[in-house]
Amino acid sequence: IAAPAGMKAGETVSRESNIYARNPATGKEQGYRIKVSKLSGSETEVLELRVKGGKLTPSFSPETRSYSVALDIDQELVEVTYVLQDSGQKVSCEASPETLKTTLPPSRSLQEAGESQYHERRQAFPIDVGEFRQVKLTIESADPMQAAIGNYFLDVQRASCTSARPLFDPVSGACAINCPQRTFANLEARRCSACNENCAVCSSLTKCELCLKNTLHRTYAI
Repeated sequence: IAAPAGMKAGETVSRESNIYARNPATGKEQGYRIKVSKLSGSETEVLELRVKGGKLTPSFSPETRSYSVALDIDQELVEVTYVLQDSGQKVSCEASPETLKTTLPPSRSLQEAGESQYHERRQAFPIDVGEFRQVKLTIESADPMQAAIGNYFLDVQRASCTSARPLFDPVSGACAINCPQRTFANLEARRCSACNENCAVCSSLTKCELCLKNTLHRTYAI
């Protein structure tokens, strides 16, 4: 569909057409009405934006550019999923360094949705327990002659463990009092961290209390 002259930036163009098909056996006609829309190329919005295991506040709207995201405790990554409005749009995504902030209320995971003709794209950034990161998604319009740029900001806060269960156990994906075998209580990181690969019980990455059991081919000693 050709765009009419003098079209304003951000304006879409639509055309409608009627098509009729006739059954040669019966002579009966069936009508179809087709509507086709064309974007202007100046759009900097996305059709869909969500974070795995996170709740966006406010709820997503293409026109809203800034969100707070409460991330579930079991999510080790800020996994951002988005759907471009125009396949020609250019995207860059970056995240600020982690900082410790007050935990937001517990969240629920968003359900995946979207139209199948649009492709989902993903970016992921690590985030530790109780930490905060801001993710910036920059969208450049498909038409370089219009050179429009828009940004989305996601202020992501991952939940913290409580004083009753202060350590995050990545094996179970939950907070714990004691760490499982082959991990130790990393109080600085507020999580159960892995021991050295040859260690069964340790108090830190470099301090092994009990080695793995000997095998026919290997002997362990502290």
